[in-house]
Amino acid sequence: MPEACIEDIDFAAPRGLDRRSTMALAQGEWLKAHENLIVTGQTGTGKSWLACAFGRQAARLDHSVLYVRVPRLFEDLALARLDGRFPRLIDKLTRAQLLILDDFGTHSLTDQQRFNLFEIVEEHYRRKSTLITAQVPVGPDGMTWSQTPPSPTPFSIGSCTTPTASCSRATACESKRQRPS
Repeated sequence: MPEACIEDIDFAAPRGLDRRSTMALAQGEWLKAHENLIVTGQTGTGKSWLACAFGRQAARLDHSVLYVRVPRLFEDLALARLDGRFPRLIDKLTRAQLLILDDFGTHSLTDQQRFNLFEIVEEHYRRKSTLITAQVPVGPDGMTWSQTPPSPTPFSIGSCTTPTASCSRATACESKRQRPS
């Protein structure tokens, strides 16, 4: 993947990104406020690239950033449990000021994986920021993964908003490609 940066975002691409909202996020106030960001959309809409662009911008603003693909994260956590590195790995994940969890929701989670993810996100909540990319669809009524009501003041940089109970800002990459009938 080419190096992603905020300046290279193509707002003309048919994915519904709002330039003003995206550039407001690029200022980094959400990071200072320890807020979180969710980027949702179909395969190929640029979620991972956009997450990397926000990660690079966070690093430019002197925030430590750690990018991990969720499927690989769970493999690493399972191996770390076996060889005694688990506490160090959890510490590394929770130390980053911005943790990017890419490809969330592509596989169902075991109870242990859910527990590990909860521990990581709980350590970040209101102390640091987490950016999650996911293909998990949003229902037509705006309900989210946990089926909690949307937050009263969602923040969106795309045509589809995905607010959740644990995240105060959300975004979407909405593809305008025709879906198969």
